[in-house]
Amino acid sequence: MSTGDIVSILVNLAVGIYFAFIYPRTVEKRFKAMTQVPRGFVMLRQVIPKVGILIIVLTVLYALSLLMGWMG
Repeated sequence: MSTGDIVSILVNLAVGIYFAFIYPRTVEKRFKAMTQVPRGFVMLRQVIPKVGILIIVLTVLYALSLLMGWMG
């Protein structure tokens, strides 16, 4: 596994963790005081954590495939 692969995996994991765990809390705090939350953020609050988990899972699978020698 090259240095570029390791950096790519770490960046992808950081983005996935941010989307799955940190961003939903930030949005929740920001709009907690508001009575009417914009529609787009309601959708993002539901979709973004799932995308983050998908990024984490795919990155782990990619890292495992590199370690097992399945990919170049």
